[in-house]
Amino acid sequence: NHCQEFPVLSKIAKDYLACSATSSSVERCFSAASNICGRFKANGHFKTAQGIINQAMDKTSKAKAKPPIASTLASSLGKTKED
Repeated sequence: NHCQEFPVLSKIAKDYLACSATSSSVERCFSAASNICGRFKANGHFKTAQGIINQAMDKTSKAKAKPPIASTLASSLGKTKED
């Protein structure tokens, strides 16, 4: 265990490499998507449902976007772009 030797790298690894086996938010998303797709598919508007889901996912991914690893590491070390 090298967490104490490399504390910054350890924090970054935990943030970017952590992955849960299941997530209730993902399951809720799939449930909502299937409900939306079912209703739109019955009416013949599957492409509309697909667009709504894609738009919602784009908003979610932009809201939760993490900064690139290099900038995270640089800011943790107190460096700026000029360094």
